Formats: sequence, structure tokens, C-alpha cells
Amino acid sequence: AFNRNYNNRYNLYKYISDNYLKDNSEIVYLEFGVAGGTSFKWWLNENKNDSSRFYGFDTFEGLPENWGMFFRKGDMQHQESQVQDNRVKFVKGLFQDTLVPFIQENRGDLKSAVRKIVHMDADLYSSTIFVLTQLYPYLQPGDIILFDEFNVPLHEFKAFNEFTKAFYIELKPLGAVNNYLQVAFVVK
Repeated sequence: AFNRNYNNRYNLYKYISDNYLKDNSEIVYLEFGVAGGTSFKWWLNENKNDSSRFYGFDTFEGLPENWGMFFRKGDMQHQESQVQDNRVKFVKGLFQDTLVPFIQENRGDLKSAVRKIVHMDADLYSSTIFVLTQLYPYLQPGDIILFDEFNVPLHEFKAFNEFTKAFYIELKPLGAVNNYLQVAFVVK
């Protein structure tokens, strides 16, 4: 039976925070697939730097297409998270519709030397490959990319493989939990 220990995911986040984000340093956090906001809020609570920015992307209407054998279009629908923090902005809609305008409006944040944490919890191949290819020009050595369903072969894993091969980008593994379901990489 498929079993995932969600607490292991937070152990991975804590490891990344403690070892790669020393002294509560400023970050730009981008999460793709916010759903109920649990991991988003974890990072928000972990990083108290007033200059950090947190961007959460989601349709909040569920998956835009079927995913695997069990999840159907519309599954994983959640209400948009309500967070009282002026560092937070949620971007509602399909990534394919919202990410390019977001990049145009926030190019300064993305090009700055501030470390980016990119949390891929999009589940789907189409969503993951789109986000990675759009963010490629803004990824810098030291940026961290987290995958939440990395060991799903035809989705996040496939997008990772195609992205790293097509763009000649080297991502060094930092840690993995739940049999490589959640994995963290740093841009070399």
C-alpha cells in the first residue's frame, strides 16, 4: 500500500532551512501547487526575515487534468489560503496563464541575488515542465528546487529529466524522504 509520512517532508524542509538558509536570510519563495497551504505556511513561519517574499501559485480549483490512475480533473480543490502577512502574494489560475505575467511584473525579485526556493508541488508533468522552463533564466547557483512527487515517473521525475538535459542545468541533490517522493536540489 502507498504510504507517505508527511512529517518526513517537514524534516527535509528543516534540514534545508538549517543547512542552507543560515541566520534567517532573505529568500524569494515560490510554491507551485499550494492546495491547502500547509507547506507554504511552514516556510512562511520558518523564515521571519521582513524582506523575504512568498508567492503561492494555484488554480484553487483542483487539478487541471487527470493525474495517474487515481486523481481526476478537479481533485485537490482547496479554498485560497488566507494569510495575514504582507510578504505573501497568491497567484490564482493555471501556471500557463499566470506565470509569464508574474515574471514580467516581478523580474527584479527573480533576477536579484537573493536565494530562491522553488517548491514544485504541481504533481503534473505539464505544469512542472512549464514552470521549470519559464524560471530557467532566473535560476542562479545556490537556488533550491524542491519536488513533492519526484518519484512519479511520468510527471515530476520526467519533467526534471527533460529539463536538466535540455537546458544543461546541473542540480545537485541535497536530500530526499519518503522513498524519493520529496526531493531537494541545489542549482550548481
